[in-house]
Amino acid sequence: MPLVKVAVGILWADDSVWIQRRQTRDSLQDYWEFPGGKLEQGETPVAALKRELKEEVGVRPERPELLLVQDYSYPEREVQIHFFLCRLCTRPKLEQGRWVQPSGLSQYRLPPANDAVVVRILRLRDSRV
Repeated sequence: MPLVKVAVGILWADDSVWIQRRQTRDSLQDYWEFPGGKLEQGETPVAALKRELKEEVGVRPERPELLLVQDYSYPEREVQIHFFLCRLCTRPKLEQGRWVQPSGLSQYRLPPANDAVVVRILRLRDSRV
């Protein structure tokens, strides 16, 4: 199976994270996800993150922090996801998604490969309280 490398941004502002509905027509269609996408040939995860966030939501993270690298096997592909925490000073008005409190993430259908990062997000929230 091919390995797909992905960079994803956990946009964090005002104690909320940004999620958006997947637009792809595959087995994860209509799931919610954090913004990001595939690394291009020769691209680093940070460079891919910055490119994808600019393209998808118009945000340029200044100092993304690597939060987790998750390897996951779907029936049709293997993925390696680099999750970056992107702290924003203010919550920008974005389209095609919503800001959600970390405790509310369980109400959304996220890809199974996101389970471990959701646990990390909840720990971050708890450490800030």
